Amino acid sequence: MYRRLSIRLLCLALLTFFTLPAAAQYTRDSAATKKIDEAINEHYLATDFDKAEQVLTGTVTACGDKCSPPVIARAWMYVGIVRGSGKSDQAGAKEAFQKALATDPEAGGDAYVVGSEVSGETWTCHLLSTPCIKGPTVAKTEDFGLVAIQRLPGMQTAYLLRSFDPARGNRSSLQIFRSSRMVARMDMAPPMTVDNFEGLGAVPRPDGGVRFYLISDDNVRATQRTLLLAFDWRPR
Repeated sequence: MYRRLSIRLLCLALLTFFTLPAAAQYTRDSAATKKIDEAINEHYLATDFDKAEQVLTGTVTACGDKCSPPVIARAWMYVGIVRGSGKSDQAGAKEAFQKALATDPEAGGDAYVVGSEVSGETWTCHLLSTPCIKGPTVAKTEDFGLVAIQRLPGMQTAYLLRSFDPARGNRSSLQIFRSSRMVARMDMAPPMTVDNFEGLGAVPRPDGGVRFYLISDDNVRATQRTLLLAFDWRPR
């Protein structure tokens, strides 16, 4: 039996509430990426593994705090490949991979994020390795629960929280963080169109923004609704 999804409302709203401009702090990303490509596409492919490792570790050193975590994690990931596959140094490879994960826990295609609805704690986990790496804890009041997490471009993360009580009904809060700092927030409560939203999708837009999708289902109850809402957000 298929339940028809009723799209009661499709709102396209620009989330321009208190957004903060992204600081252009990672000024060496482009140069570092070129050196990483050089290490792999030239030295590694030429089986000059020592030179490849030297270029990669030198890139990390030259980055300092001017390269983004994903770029530094990518450099360490390739160090691990050079050591493990090229030089048969498994211990050294493991050390490099650990540094990559410590720099950017989501390095690797098998990464996923989980969270506790009650405590707001989050972890980044990997299908092919353990244990999970502790992430930030979402600050929230006891009446709200963390129900969905979406990673966004630019080292940003969106969190969806929900709450319900008979007096105030359903309430939702969509919060966007860059590292540990909140950069945008949207709170929804009656008389706005709101229900038991517990699903969150995020699709990057060509203009650099993100389209968020919030979804609820009626739980086969007459008092609840199946809704799909969409909101466009563009950082300022």
